[in-house]
Amino acid sequence: MKKKKLRDVLKNMKDEDLSNYIRKWKERSAFLADEMEGMERGS
Repeated sequence: MKKKKLRDVLKNMKDEDLSNYIRKWKERSAFLADEMEGMERGS
């Protein structure tokens, strides 16, 4: 099975699923979550 790009997976998720996914992902990796939040803010 071909791996999907993370961006494509996120794009196809419902908002509710996406927020749940992000919350779990952030809990697993606080450092990367901080990095992502920084990118979202454009800093």
